[in-house]
Amino acid sequence: MSTLSQRRSLSKAGARAIDARIAEANAAIAAQKAEVAAAHRANQAAKYAPVAFTEAELQAARLIRKGRSWFTVVRVNVKSVTVEDFGRFTMLVPRDKVLEVRS
Repeated sequence: MSTLSQRRSLSKAGARAIDARIAEANAAIAAQKAEVAAAHRANQAAKYAPVAFTEAELQAARLIRKGRSWFTVVRVNVKSVTVEDFGRFTMLVPRDKVLEVRS
């Protein structure tokens, strides 16, 4: 039969082993989440990467996409595109921020 101090010692050792396993599992989960987040960031960067358009494509464009929004083209300038924002305001969009064009 074991004494009270021996039982407490065994209990503490078991608790330390369980805590170590939990820490390992948490580290594995954190690594997996970091990997998923890195893949998501790479996907978003590819999705929103600017594309070089020719002058003819921009002149023929009726709509352009900047970010997640589409805008009506008013005028194509040398360094930017003037667009209509929801039919009320005009704003300048730099050519390197244009993601997609539609004619």
